[in-house]
Amino acid sequence: MTSSPDLVKLGGVQLRGVLGVLFVLILGPMIARWVGGDFSRFAGELVTLGLTAGVFFNFLRGARWARNLTVWLAMLGGMIAAFLGILISGGSTVGFFVFGAGLAFIACGFAIIGLPAVGAYFEHAHRGQVGATGAGR
Repeated sequence: MTSSPDLVKLGGVQLRGVLGVLFVLILGPMIARWVGGDFSRFAGELVTLGLTAGVFFNFLRGARWARNLTVWLAMLGGMIAAFLGILISGGSTVGFFVFGAGLAFIACGFAIIGLPAVGAYFEHAHRGQVGATGAGR
């Protein structure tokens, strides 16, 4: 399937936007803990951010494993967060924020697999990577 250059370019912009939202959703709770003075998990959180950036970088380059991992974790993490948000929403508004974050993760997962322009960009990037390395990903 051949996609127009405009669709591929739009897909790149949309994909960067979705990955940016995912990164902010991951980074937000970390920054909240750091601002609150809790640095007990600082090293682990930096490793998490580094691994996330590495997976997103490979996703942008067209690695299928990175796309599958990103969608899988966004959907699974979103479902867990939404469920936990429902459980804790009875006592405070924090539960509603956790539920909303879960829905945002799920929406990002659906955007990655559902937006035609993102699919066109990914296939274009994947074909370019396969041709450069000689191996499928």
